[in-house]
Amino acid sequence: MAQLLCLPNEILHQTLSSLRSDPIDHVSIYSTNRNLKCAALTCRRFRDIAQILLHKAPLIQSKRSILAKRDGGSRLAPVIRLLRTLLERPDLRVRIETLTIDFYIHLKGTNGRDEPERFRITEARDLVKQMAAAFETKEITDEHWSKALGEERDYPLFGLLLSILPNLKKLHIMELSNLDVIQKIFARTHGIDKYPDIPSLAGLQSLKLEGRQVLSRISELPSLRALDLNLFISDYGLSTLPATFTLTKLRVNCCFRALRVHSASDWQVYVNWAGMANLLARVRGLTTLQLYDESAEKFNYRRNQIVQLNFAALFAAVESDQSIFETLESLELPTSWIDLEGQSSAPFRTLQYFKRLRHLKTSSLALVPHRYGQSSPDEEGSTVTGSPQGSISTATSCLPSTIKQLEVHQSNQATLRWLDDVLRYKDVSFPNIQYLRLEPQSSIRPANLAENLQPDNALSSDDIFSFTQRCALSGIKCCEVSF
Repeated sequence: MAQLLCLPNEILHQTLSSLRSDPIDHVSIYSTNRNLKCAALTCRRFRDIAQILLHKAPLIQSKRSILAKRDGGSRLAPVIRLLRTLLERPDLRVRIETLTIDFYIHLKGTNGRDEPERFRITEARDLVKQMAAAFETKEITDEHWSKALGEERDYPLFGLLLSILPNLKKLHIMELSNLDVIQKIFARTHGIDKYPDIPSLAGLQSLKLEGRQVLSRISELPSLRALDLNLFISDYGLSTLPATFTLTKLRVNCCFRALRVHSASDWQVYVNWAGMANLLARVRGLTTLQLYDESAEKFNYRRNQIVQLNFAALFAAVESDQSIFETLESLELPTSWIDLEGQSSAPFRTLQYFKRLRHLKTSSLALVPHRYGQSSPDEEGSTVTGSPQGSISTATSCLPSTIKQLEVHQSNQATLRWLDDVLRYKDVSFPNIQYLRLEPQSSIRPANLAENLQPDNALSSDDIFSFTQRCALSGIKCCEVSF
C-alpha cells in the first residue's frame, strides 16, 4: 500500500482504471465496479481517483435483485448516493459527460410507503434543497426548487441535475415529457410564457428519450448530433418542429402495443405519418438512420390484421427536399416498415435515390421476391419454375451501387437461393458488396408469412459452404451466415 501511495496520481489513475470490467462510457456507477468501490474505501487518495472514474458516466437504474440485498430494495438509494457525492465533491460535476436514469423517481408523496422509504424520500428532498443552495445560479434558487418539489414524479431532480452538469454530452431519461416540464418550471419561475433555453444542455451531443410525448424543442439544442427516440407510434408530436437542425444519427423505435386500429382509414393517418416525415425533412447532415419495432420481438399478435407501414410512402413526403438522399450512409429497417401487401421490391424503390448509402440492414422480405425459387402450378396444372433473372433485375435495381455492407435478417433458404443467383448471373447489375451478413428468422413471425417457417426452408451445411465459397470468388471480403 505504501508503495502504491508513492506513485503519481497519473499512474494511480491508470492502475485503478484497469480495475474496471467495462468501458468508462458504458458503466453503471452503483450496480457494478465492485473493485473500484473497494479501492475507494481504502484511503482518501484512492477514493478521490476512484470517484472520478465512477462518475464519468453515471447510470442510475433500478435493479431490485441487487438493491434488495444492499439497500432494502429502495429505488432511491442510488439517487441519494449520487446527490451526496456531488455535494462532497462539487468538482466532479464538470467530469460527468453521460447521465442515464432509466426508471421513475417519485419524490412527491409518502402516503402508502413504509417507514424506511418515507425516510429516504425525505432525505432525497433535503439533498435536492441543499444542492440547489450550494450550486445557486441565475436560473435556479433554493426557493425555486422548494416550490418545485410539489411537482409530480422526478421533475425537480431532473431539472437540478441538468442545471449543475455543465459538460453533459449524453443524456438518457425514462420519461420524455420530463424536459418539457422542466422548461415549464423555468418559465413559471421567471414569469414568462416562452420557455427559456437551459444553459447546461447547450453542449449536449447525444440524447435518448423514452415516453409518450415528443420534445418539440429538440431543434434548439445546438450541439445535438445523435437522437434516439423510443416512443409509441400513436403519440408522435414531431409535426410542430419549427426549423431545420443538424443530426448525424437518428434512431427511432416504434411501439405498436398502444396502437388501436379500427379500420383501414384510421391506419392511413399513421401511413402518412406527418410527424416522422416532418422530422426527416427538418434534419440536415443525417448519415445514420435506424428504424426499429422492438414490440415485434416482445408481442406475438396477428400482424396481418393491420397494414404494414410503407417505407416508400414515408420518404415520399420528403422527396422535395433532397438533403437526406445526399448525406445518408447507413440505413437499418425492420420488417414492420415494409409493405407486405405490395411487390417485394416496391417499398425499396426509394433506395436508388440515396447517393452515398454504404450500409443497409433490412429483412429478406424486402429484397427476395415472394416464394423465390419455389415451384408453382400454372393455369393448366403443370409445375413451372420461371426464370429468376427478371426478379433479380427488379430487386437489385433498387440497390445503390455505393452499398458495401449488406445485412439481411429473417433469412431463409429462399434468401440464400436468391443471393446465389445474383452472384451467378454476370449480366445482372449488383453492387460491389464487400461485407455480407445473413441472420436467421425471428421466432415471432406474421401469421400470413407462416410458409417461411416450413422445414423445406431450412439450410444445410452444404448450402452454406457452397454459398460462402461463391461469395469469396465474387470478391466479397467477409461473409457471415448464421442459422
